[in-house]
Amino acid sequence: MSTQSDMSIEQKPKLRSSQFLLAGLGLGIAANYVMWPAGIEGPGFVIWMILLVAAALWSTRNDGRHKLLVITCWGSTAILATLMVFLRDLDELIPAMMLVILSSATLVFLHVNGLTLNTARVSDLFIALFQIPTRAIIGTPLILLNLDPPPDASKKQWSGILRGLLIALPLLIVFGALFSSADVAFARLMPDLSQIFSATTIPRLMIIGFFAWVSAGLLDGISQHQSPVAPRQFRIFELGKQELAVVMSLLTIMFVVFVVLQITYLFGGRDTIEATTGLTLAEYARRGFFELITVAGLTLVVLVALGATNSSQRLFGILAAILIACVMIILASALQRFFLYIDAYGLTIQRLIALAMMFWLAFCLVLFASTVLRGRIAGFATGIVVSGLVITLLFGFINPAALVARTNVERIIGNSQTSTNREVGSPPTTQTNLDLDYLLTLGADVVPVLLTHLAQLAPLQQCRLSAELLSRWNQANSTEDANHDWRTWHAGRAAATKAVTENTALLQQISNDSRVNGGGICAQPQ
Repeated sequence: MSTQSDMSIEQKPKLRSSQFLLAGLGLGIAANYVMWPAGIEGPGFVIWMILLVAAALWSTRNDGRHKLLVITCWGSTAILATLMVFLRDLDELIPAMMLVILSSATLVFLHVNGLTLNTARVSDLFIALFQIPTRAIIGTPLILLNLDPPPDASKKQWSGILRGLLIALPLLIVFGALFSSADVAFARLMPDLSQIFSATTIPRLMIIGFFAWVSAGLLDGISQHQSPVAPRQFRIFELGKQELAVVMSLLTIMFVVFVVLQITYLFGGRDTIEATTGLTLAEYARRGFFELITVAGLTLVVLVALGATNSSQRLFGILAAILIACVMIILASALQRFFLYIDAYGLTIQRLIALAMMFWLAFCLVLFASTVLRGRIAGFATGIVVSGLVITLLFGFINPAALVARTNVERIIGNSQTSTNREVGSPPTTQTNLDLDYLLTLGADVVPVLLTHLAQLAPLQQCRLSAELLSRWNQANSTEDANHDWRTWHAGRAAATKAVTENTALLQQISNDSRVNGGGICAQPQ
C-alpha cells in the first residue's frame, strides 16, 4: 500500500505537467481564433484572458483555498485591464493596462514564493517580476523534460493511432475535394483548404505556438509552491552616521529653501507671482510642473535607497520626515501650476498622466512615512504596487480621452463668452482656439463629446469638424465592421460610429455649407 501511495505521489506532478501542455495548447488555439485579426484591442483578448485565469484556477484547484482566492483576485484585475483596452479607444491606455496585467501576475508569483502582501519587500517584488519571463521562456522545456515515456503497450497504441491518421489524412483531402465539387451542400461542411494553406497560415501557427508555449510555462509556474519564508533584513550597502547626516541635511536645506519660495506663490495671487518671478501667469504655469513631478519621484527613490542602508535609522527618520513634508508642499505647488497650465493651454493626455503620477507619488510618500519611518517595513512595497494598479485602472475608467475633449471644449466656450468683456486691444491671457487636430488624434472616445458641443463651436470649426466626423465615423464610410467579424468589433469605435450615423443629416447640412464667415471653405484646415 505504501509503495503504491509513493508511486502515485511521484506520478502526480508528471501527470499534471502533461495537462499543462494540453491546457497551453488549448490556450494557443483559442488565442489564434479569438484574437485574429484584431489583436489585443478586440473582445478576443478579454475572452482569452478569462480562459487563462480559468486555466490557472483549474491548475491550482488542489493547492488550497488561499491560492485560489489570490488568483481570482489578481486574475480579475487583469481581466478588468483587458476590458479597459476593449472599451477605450486610446493608444496611451494600452501600455498602462499591460502594466496592470504584468503587476497582477507579479503579485500571483509573490504568493507562489510563499510571501503575502504584508511581508513582501521591494526585492521580493523584483524577484517575482523576474520569474514571469523566466517561467514563460523555460517553463515548457522543463515540462517536457519531466514527462515520463509512456508504457510499452500505450506507446504501441499511440503509434498505431498516429500512423492511421497520417494514412487517412491525404485520403480525406482527396475525397473531400471531389465530394465538395459534386455537391454544394457538402462543400459548406468542408473547410476551405485555400484558407488553411494561405499566406496567414505561418503567422497563425506562430500565434498558436507562442501563446501555447507561454501559457503552459506560466501555468506550471503558478502551480509550484514554496514554503513561507521569514522576513529578511535586506541592506543595499552600509552608510555611516556622518555620511547619512551630510546627505540628508544638505538635501533638507535645499528643499526647505525651495519650499519657502513656493509658499509665497501658493498663498499669493496673480500679482504676487508676476511681481516675484517676472513671468506672466501662463509662463509660470508652463515652467516647472514636470520638473517638480520628477523631484518628487527622485526623492522617493532616494528615501527608499537610504532607508535600506545599515545606518542610523533614528537620524534618518527625523530628516526624512522633514524632507517628505517639503515634497508634499512641492507637490501642492505643482498642482497649482497644473491648474494654471490647463487654464492657459488646455488639457492633454500627457498632462493628465502627469497628474495621475503626482497623486500616486504623494500616496507613496505618505505610505513611506506611515510604514518605513515608523519601523514597519511590511506592506510598503505591496502598497506601492496596489495603489499603482488602482490609479491606473481609475485612469482608464474615467475615459481620459473624453475628459480631455470635454475640458478643452468647455474651456474654449467659456473663453469665447468672456472675451467680449475684455477691453479693446488687450491681449488674450489664454488660448482661445480649439485644437481639433489634437482632439481627433485621441480616437473614438472624443466623438460623442464633440457632437454634444458641436452647436457651441465657432462656425468654421463646426463645418470642419462635421466633415472630419463624416469622413472617419459615418456608417457608410466606416470600415470598422465591414466584414462583420465580431473579433474586430470595438466598443468605443462602435459608439462613435453610432453617434455620427444618428447625426448624419445635421453633419451633412453643416459640412455642405461651403461659405462660412464671408466665404471661408468648410473643410479648410486651420
